[in-house]
Amino acid sequence: MQITSRDFRNVFIVTDVHGNYEVLMEGLKLAGHSVKKDALISLGDCIDRNNGSFNTLCHFLFAANTFSLRGNHEDAAVKGFCDFDRENYHLIIANGGTWTFNHDETALENIFKLVDEKFPVAIELVHNGKIIGLTHAGIPGGDFRELTKSNPDRVAQYSAMTQFEKALSQSDETFAERDFIKGASLCVHGHTIMPLSPRLAGNQLYLDTACQSADYLIDSIEPSAFLTILKFNEAGHAELLRIFRDDYSKIQIDTPFGHIEEQINALIQ
Repeated sequence: MQITSRDFRNVFIVTDVHGNYEVLMEGLKLAGHSVKKDALISLGDCIDRNNGSFNTLCHFLFAANTFSLRGNHEDAAVKGFCDFDRENYHLIIANGGTWTFNHDETALENIFKLVDEKFPVAIELVHNGKIIGLTHAGIPGGDFRELTKSNPDRVAQYSAMTQFEKALSQSDETFAERDFIKGASLCVHGHTIMPLSPRLAGNQLYLDTACQSADYLIDSIEPSAFLTILKFNEAGHAELLRIFRDDYSKIQIDTPFGHIEEQINALIQ
């Protein structure tokens, strides 16, 4: 799938919303999102771990100018509910899928058939004449051009982020040099939680900052959980927006990642 940013006023990218529908919708409102004028792209894992999973999934299936990749949670759900694979069914239930108990199994089968049809493994975003590669968790092989939306089994490869996790313990210089992806000026992923801040390594931006129920978070990162929105604005620049709940549980927005924005914009200008 290819999306061109000039067809929209702004392009908003989120990831790993995990059914946190209220935070998503209020965050988009605070960020100035318009369904009619702007594109919204999820990098996958719209579902599980929160009871807003069904509404979140329906939003990315049916709302205008709204797109989503297939994450590993959607992949397991497709296999569990459409292919009747019991192993994947139990996997999804064990990883936050108990929300499915509130819905008819035939309805779930039908909606996950739509997911199978509509959610690709990769999206090519054309912005300022540059290619921005979007995947759920990574790019095995190191070349975005090798990916095709017709090969959903690659989701399993994207989820095997051992190399990335090991690289976190190395210097930024070594990490950036080794993980500069070919075939795209910038690549954006979710899946792997980045405590405190999204992380840019080479030309790969990791956007998952744990927008999910606190029950599923590691204690050491729980206080820092929030939704990060990557916005490509009508001027052509990238912005990183933090959506979070304050001490009174009110949803707020701020922009504390200016240093990362500068690095992103250097890659895409």
